[in-house]
Order: sequence, then structure tokens, then C-alpha cells
Amino acid sequence: MHARGGGLILGVGAGHELPLVEGLDNLDDEYDVLEYGDRTQAEVDADVTTEALRLAQHPCTGEPKGAPI
Repeated sequence: MHARGGGLILGVGAGHELPLVEGLDNLDDEYDVLEYGDRTQAEVDADVTTEALRLAQHPCTGEPKGAPI
């Protein structure tokens, strides 16, 4: 995840399934359409903060699927 002018770049693309960070990926899309929608950057920022806190509380369990042994 990289900062981008208040937005996020998650590196989630075609062929990548990361359900745990899907919420952040969707919020990244919201930054891309801020000027066309009815939400402010502050509203999206607040949602990103909420989602990041949710992820921080998610327990890590074992190795990621497909990880080399």
C-alpha cells in the first residue's frame, strides 16, 4: 500500500484476490472519482481510517495461501 495524494495504491488487480483488503481497494476507487461524486475527500479519508483500524484488529493466522514452505 502506497500513499498517493490522500489516496491509496494497493496493488490489487486482475487475478489477485485479497478479500481482507477489498474494502480499502474499493475506497481507493472512491478517491479516483471524488470530483464526480457527492463525497468529500475528508469523508473518504474517515472511511479509510475506519477500515485500516478494522484491519489492524484482524488476527493474522498462519502463512498466506500459496506461500512457499
